[in-house]
Amino acid sequence: MKILFLILIFFIYEIYQLSFIKVKKIKIKLGFRAVQISDYHNSPFINLKLLNKKLKKINPQIIF
Repeated sequence: MKILFLILIFFIYEIYQLSFIKVKKIKIKLGFRAVQISDYHNSPFINLKLLNKKLKKINPQIIF
């Protein structure tokens, strides 16, 4: 029963983590805007509408 509870807590935590998008801006003088997206691993719980909204706001010239 404890293992099932721990698995449930882990699953809820993962969904919670994927529902938020953190943006950290770093200025590097390269002449273009770039975005790096990481730690999503093709999860079905990613909020794609929020991700798209954030990307449009940043308007990157390249996405990694």
